[in-house]
Amino acid sequence: MKKTNKNFLKITILLLFTLIIVPAIVLQTHAYDTRIPDVYNMSFIHAEYLDADEDGSEDDTRFLVEVYFNPLYFDGSLIRLDCYFEIILPSGITFAYRGFIKLASDSCIIQFDVYNTVTEPGWYTINFDSSVKIQMIKYTCFCTTIFDPPTEAPGGGGPTIDF
Repeated sequence: MKKTNKNFLKITILLLFTLIIVPAIVLQTHAYDTRIPDVYNMSFIHAEYLDADEDGSEDDTRFLVEVYFNPLYFDGSLIRLDCYFEIILPSGITFAYRGFIKLASDSCIIQFDVYNTVTEPGWYTINFDSSVKIQMIKYTCFCTTIFDPPTEAPGGGGPTIDF
């Protein structure tokens, strides 16, 4: 009878340990995704078409995004800003790009040159999504802009990017 009580006590302690410790470990290893504009914000400050790659054709897109981090959340260390953006042509054709930028200050302006994307007249849409992890929490931000490059450029090759 005493052996059964000891086994029951061991199982109970193990079960309590599992219910308390394991969820705490799992919660610490996964990043949560949240949109809190007080942490960081970004916005388009300029978008244009031009001949950025100097191939003789004004078929490139340049846009500038301003990023601002609240100093309460920014400790001065490098921050990896994961970026995803898409350029949607008037016909609906979409060019999508993914990358990251390492930032060392609480505010900056990032310039993106996207080559050979202005291939038809009409309104172009740029959607820009980004995320950053701060203390195991993933914060996200989104901005968009629409502009009309007045061109019917034939295009100078496949779309590429530089930033």
